[in-house]
Amino acid sequence: MPIAGRPHWATMMALLAILAPFHWALGVPPWGTTTDWRIGRIWTLPPDPPPGVPVLFLAEVSASRSDGEFPQEVSIAAYLDGYPIGLGRLLVPALNTSVIFWAGGGWNATPGTHRVRFIADPRSVCNDPDRTNNVGEASFEVGARTTPPGLDFSISADPDRRSAMPGETPSYTISVEPKGNSTAAVALILLGLPEGISYYFDPPFGEPPLKSKLTIYVPERGIGGAPIRMGEYRLTILAMASGTLRRATIALDIGPSAETTTAIATTPSATTAPRPAGPQAPAPAIKISFYRAALLAFAMAFIALAAYYAFKERRTKASAEGAG
Repeated sequence: MPIAGRPHWATMMALLAILAPFHWALGVPPWGTTTDWRIGRIWTLPPDPPPGVPVLFLAEVSASRSDGEFPQEVSIAAYLDGYPIGLGRLLVPALNTSVIFWAGGGWNATPGTHRVRFIADPRSVCNDPDRTNNVGEASFEVGARTTPPGLDFSISADPDRRSAMPGETPSYTISVEPKGNSTAAVALILLGLPEGISYYFDPPFGEPPLKSKLTIYVPERGIGGAPIRMGEYRLTILAMASGTLRRATIALDIGPSAETTTAIATTPSATTAPRPAGPQAPAPAIKISFYRAALLAFAMAFIALAAYYAFKERRTKASAEGAG
């Protein structure tokens, strides 16, 4: 943006000198938690997808080091051949604990080689000291392998129902057994979890017979601090190999189990004198970072000043052309 006049340049340079440390602070803020986010393994569901089949893309997400408490939130973006296919937020329960993020579903496999890319913290809002491991990429080929003749398998879960309170981690054992002599790699995915609850299969894919441990991380608070909704959730586990799909249904009760609730309801309660209401806790105050406020103020001043000088220069040019 050209700005006429030496005093204007001097003013702009002085303002940029003031803004320089704040611009750096925007990229790596000196406040808040420092966490190194990491994208791990990437795979497709189904593995070795045949043409015409809807494909899902999955990645492991974890935090390799941090000076903050967990769980922590992180944004994940996914791209297929350079086009966005998913954007969401995950709640990672603990340090060096992987959870699964998946994207896609609206793309039917077309023959050829494709590339999928996952990015943790795509807008660089986290104070991440090492961004080299925030990006994970993988190539896959559609139509490279044909479905083995007679490919079939079964899937089951043990148990098929669990109860958990917020802060607990229920687990299930998932068994994938082959039917016949033909096998191929099978990938697993869990559908139906409410936002803020994450999960992991260990392992998330492999050839049958396959035993995988499904762990569900139920946090005390969800995304943005929202409360976790109590109740029964019917979850679906999909197992897919090439063009063969099988599913199993499990239940997760968040809150007291049905047996506990029944026992509490049938137990006579003792009569006690009502207690006087204690002092109410004050509502939490909203804290605004001084650094963020200062950064916004200087940024707005910079934009306003640049617009003013651009407008003034256009008026000067218009006056000169009119006089000529």
